[in-house]
Amino acid sequence: MSDDYQRRTEELGRALRKQGVRGREFAPWPYRVAWRMGWRVRSPLYQPLWLLAIVWGVPYGVTLAILFWLDSATIGWLTSNVGGDGGFSCAMIVFMSTFWGVGMAWWLKSRFRNVTLPPWDAAPPGEATA
Repeated sequence: MSDDYQRRTEELGRALRKQGVRGREFAPWPYRVAWRMGWRVRSPLYQPLWLLAIVWGVPYGVTLAILFWLDSATIGWLTSNVGGDGGFSCAMIVFMSTFWGVGMAWWLKSRFRNVTLPPWDAAPPGEATA
């Protein structure tokens, strides 16, 4: 991440902390990982609801898929007790990851409904514009 972008992100984080937004809420783990990898991604507070649902739902769904696959390859509890076909497992993974993603996105959006967000592309507070 460029120094200017990192500084801008830190300044916005400080401005939001003054309004009661915790650091982990301004920058949850998927966003911190993206920033450390050098990706220029806006904070989740600046993202639309549908994108937040994807950001939270996809990792959850992938994790569930891996756990279901490991279960079927080892002890097979889910396939023997819940349902024997893979279609049911896939449908359950899609439903649960969609529910989780939309739920987390809605929570983030509703939690910060009354927070005054400074424009993302504006100069950081205290910095003169040219």
